[in-house]
Amino acid sequence: MPIFDTHCHYNLDPILGEWQTQWHLAQKNDITHTTIVGTDIQTSKQALSIAKNSKNLFASIGYHPGTFEEHAPDFVEGQTVYSERINTELKLIKNELLEMVSTGQPIAIGEIGLDYYRLRSKGLKREVLSDLQKKAFKLQLEIAAAHNLPVILHVRDQAERTHSNAYLEVLEIIKQTTPKKFVLHCVSGPLSYITAALELGAYIGFDGNITYPQAKHIREIFSITPTDKILLETDAPYLAPELHRGKICEPWMITETAKYLEGELKTDLAQIYHNSFSFFDINNNARIKQYG
Repeated sequence: MPIFDTHCHYNLDPILGEWQTQWHLAQKNDITHTTIVGTDIQTSKQALSIAKNSKNLFASIGYHPGTFEEHAPDFVEGQTVYSERINTELKLIKNELLEMVSTGQPIAIGEIGLDYYRLRSKGLKREVLSDLQKKAFKLQLEIAAAHNLPVILHVRDQAERTHSNAYLEVLEIIKQTTPKKFVLHCVSGPLSYITAALELGAYIGFDGNITYPQAKHIREIFSITPTDKILLETDAPYLAPELHRGKICEPWMITETAKYLEGELKTDLAQIYHNSFSFFDINNNARIKQYG
């Protein structure tokens, strides 16, 4: 059964250095198409560059919210907030992404969103970084809307956090700037959030961690997701499925996740394959008709 890997990082180490070999191995294991997802300006450009090598490789471009944490000292130090640097960073992100949309061929914007998982519950640094994430998220949603592109969302937070919660804030922002289509990549979060997102038309992306014995919550999310809204992802080099857990996740390993969905969760893989083309609006009707 063919597989469309809707979220993979051929543009990140350690896969980047051998992406051709990895892509060849993936194809031998029935992965017919792959979307390479950017996490910042550099990796977005790499995604576009790699995608040029095959008609079945696609690129998504975006600025991952967690990237801001790596550069936090550039924006806030002690009680000092460097507003000018923040504005410059946001302008740079916007201009670079617009240039890539204009000169490249991205099929989506992402991965973008909000990630408060490692942020403290209170404090100036949290306030600055969460605000910066929201501003970057909104401007990228606007780019997606202006260019009629679907959006790949990365959303993560502490499960017990109720104040200034990333899941709830993402939904509010999505309602203000509704993208053409959006997927909750590597899904997590409370069922109330999932249900609300589905009501807004969300697709849900499932990765190798759905195969983990303790991942009951993810399987519960899977059980309430309509069959025509399910996407399959590796997130390689992360989240190897249970059979390969502890190893670097290689793109071909998505086949193990697919087998699990089909065997343990009684999933129609042909429907998921069809969903993938539908989400990205890829003009491949013959293939969709053949397998869908």
